[in-house]
Amino acid sequence: METLRARQMRTVLSRMKAVNRGGLPVVIGGDLNSWDSGRTCKPCSVLGSAGYKNAEAAPTRINVRYPTVNHFTRTLRPGRARMDMLWVKGLRKAVRWENVMRVKDGARPSDHNMVVADVRLAGSPPA
Repeated sequence: METLRARQMRTVLSRMKAVNRGGLPVVIGGDLNSWDSGRTCKPCSVLGSAGYKNAEAAPTRINVRYPTVNHFTRTLRPGRARMDMLWVKGLRKAVRWENVMRVKDGARPSDHNMVVADVRLAGSPPA
């Protein structure tokens, strides 16, 4: 499956390059269906090789100790596994990353937490 996901990511990047002929900044985000938890994440490797940076590397990170997949459980336990990611290219940097969640939540609207990042465009002043 990882080989398929890598091929799919190469297709996404190829189409993005065809559309983004001006080389504008790009944010790619979503459920990559591949675990970024120290195991091999082939879509992550493809993105990194193409010059994309994982926004999770931002200096300010909120709820980084928790997974982004919650399986509708009422209480989340710390764990590194993430399927939901934001990758950026052509930006100055990501300054804040957040795994939006509550540790205890009896009414989760999704089996994945929302992931958001604050980023600075290439020409913006330093944070």
